[in-house]
Amino acid sequence: MIKIEPPQGETMRLLTMMIPGVERTLSIIHRNKKGITLNLKSEKGRGIFKQLVAVSDVVVENFTPGTMEKLGLSYDVLSKIQPRLIYLAISGFGRSGPLKDYPAFDLIAQAAGGIMAALEQESKPPKVMFGDLVSGAFGALGVAAALFARQQTGAGQFIDLSMQDVMYIHNYRALSRRATEGLRETIDSFIGKTTVDQLLTDESRRMPFWNSYATQDGHVALVALTDDQWKGLVAAVDDPELAGDAYSNLIQRLRNWKRGAEIVARWCEGQTTAETVRVLRSQGVPCTPVMGFDQVNADEQLRQRSMLEEITHPRLGSVKIPGNPLKLEQTPPRLDRPHPDLGQDTADVLSSLLNLTPSDLESLRREGAI
Repeated sequence: MIKIEPPQGETMRLLTMMIPGVERTLSIIHRNKKGITLNLKSEKGRGIFKQLVAVSDVVVENFTPGTMEKLGLSYDVLSKIQPRLIYLAISGFGRSGPLKDYPAFDLIAQAAGGIMAALEQESKPPKVMFGDLVSGAFGALGVAAALFARQQTGAGQFIDLSMQDVMYIHNYRALSRRATEGLRETIDSFIGKTTVDQLLTDESRRMPFWNSYATQDGHVALVALTDDQWKGLVAAVDDPELAGDAYSNLIQRLRNWKRGAEIVARWCEGQTTAETVRVLRSQGVPCTPVMGFDQVNADEQLRQRSMLEEITHPRLGSVKIPGNPLKLEQTPPRLDRPHPDLGQDTADVLSSLLNLTPSDLESLRREGAI
């Protein structure tokens, strides 16, 4: 994979280099990539880009729609050079609709997809970059699907990915409201004056079987949705009230949520997180400590899953990075290299893929193409 940046560096690189040490985070998202510089605003830079496309399978870009067209590097142009090309365009609102020409960032995507409202955090920026990260993951899925289709047809294709679209399909609260339109009276008869999407998340109605509880030294998240899981929770808490008719099935547990949650909360508050988790797991109740940043970064489960990795950067030294969550048995993921320094692979890539000579490269540098 080749990351292309303008000769001065892309925005994220420039931002991370302003604060000492933060540049290390580039290895989180750019490990295993080769890095080259290319001035797409110059004619020769665009020419080099087209030559690279001719020997490539996939182009990924996340410019505002119309940017690549203005540069003369649209899918229509590039697909004539490489008919098997898979072209992934990630943008805030996609290539159609009234907002197609507007730029967007993670914050905009989460707001426009209803995620901030779903989390009831309309007045503050999201703390996790779901808009950027999840859209990237969906982009990878789209590329994989297009490559598979190409095996059947021999032809490449254009992938139009909207960050708003991706956020919307993860907004279960909005999706469930739309799916249950017109059924309010029926739903109320079973679960009372609440909505399906808020059953498990309503702050004012904390369900005893889907909750995070305070302990003596932290919090424990637990789920006891099925009857067997509920029986396990009842056995763990050892309170006869939870075993009564008021909690005999899910509907009853929904209706008597307040008292049920109070009983479980009182039990959890009386012991440590470790003890709470030990007892719950012994009864088959899904649970976990609610882990903070330091805890999750030292978690033994993640360590044994090779998710807490380190790599050596020639200039920055050892850098701690996440592993790959995809554990392919036959083709396991490799961790070959940290993020590239600005343009560190320009000469290698252009000489190996395009047969450019040192003289050619020097000429391109003088003209500002690389």
